[in-house]
Amino acid sequence: MSSSLEWTEAAETALSEIKQALVSSAALALPDYKKHFFQMVDCKGQYMTSVLVQQHGDKMRPIAYFSSKLDSVACAQPPCVRAVIAASMAVEVSAPIVLFHPLTLKVPHAVSALLLQTNMIFYRLRGISLV
Repeated sequence: MSSSLEWTEAAETALSEIKQALVSSAALALPDYKKHFFQMVDCKGQYMTSVLVQQHGDKMRPIAYFSSKLDSVACAQPPCVRAVIAASMAVEVSAPIVLFHPLTLKVPHAVSALLLQTNMIFYRLRGISLV
């Protein structure tokens, strides 16, 4: 793609509205400790991104968003190991919200395979299931 992107005032306004909607209190739900938690995790390059959600009606509603840069040791690992580290980081940062309630961690298939091959008793003790 060699053409340049033209950033218009309308585009700037739309971006501002999206940003405002994401940070407004209505965009995030309060945790309901009677419901199950789900956490989706992804690792792209040197960053972990995650969203903690709960079922509200027929939709999943976000409770919290997380993003963090992996440290230099993690960045030096192969992609599959970085993904496992990202999953671990995501569980750690969401722990103050989840408070040992049931949590299903949704991760790429390769991460599930690695975690299930190793003796990851930590996850079983916390009541975390991997999908």
